[in-house]
Amino acid sequence: MMTTMQNCFHGHNCGAVLTGDEEKLRSCIQEDVVTRFKVPPSAMHNVKLSMGSLLVVFDLQHSFAAE
Repeated sequence: MMTTMQNCFHGHNCGAVLTGDEEKLRSCIQEDVVTRFKVPPSAMHNVKLSMGSLLVVFDLQHSFAAE
């Protein structure tokens, strides 16, 4: 279940999924995008983050990690 996952892709325990804090989750994900995909922080305004899609990704990642 997605609500048990607390970590973003980079392993930062932000707890945003558990608390429902969308801004905190968005901030964690932006950090992941900069780190993993080498997007310059100054270009983040060009990256549109869809919270619905990202939550599905978190759910899938958690499902795969549990297997």
